Amino acid sequence: MSSPTEFIMKHKLAILIAVLILVLIVIPFMMFFGLNALAMFNTSEYTDHKASGFLNFQASDWKLGTDGTFTLSMNNRAGKAVKINEITVGIGQTTVPIIIRVPDLADGASTGMLSTATGAFGSQAPGKGYAATVQIKYFGAGYDMEFTEQGKLTDKIS
Repeated sequence: MSSPTEFIMKHKLAILIAVLILVLIVIPFMMFFGLNALAMFNTSEYTDHKASGFLNFQASDWKLGTDGTFTLSMNNRAGKAVKINEITVGIGQTTVPIIIRVPDLADGASTGMLSTATGAFGSQAPGKGYAATVQIKYFGAGYDMEFTEQGKLTDKIS
């Protein structure tokens, strides 16, 4: 029975060649073509219409259009009326406000379809996946402090 040290000493040339192949060929190939060239690492291929992270609001509908306009509809699930001060949406390095039409929202009520300014996120390729971070700043009925809630919305551009 041989020890690990004997194994390494006996097969050091094979180990050295394997490490060199990894360092000189495989890693540069992956860096040149990017990990997204391999479908298993391309997260946009697996992006579904999904909302996560929200506690007091429910995202009922959202969409990022090919013109770069983001639309969103939220339902109040806070258990009491709220007054929305601000909603922002961040995709990539860009964060923009959502135009709020009705800031006062009864419990269970919907905001209706809200949107960013037209083209706020620039022209987009259809079918590409995206993840949007939505932040909502609001006052709850009976509270004198502002609350902030944040969640994530994913889908494909349409």
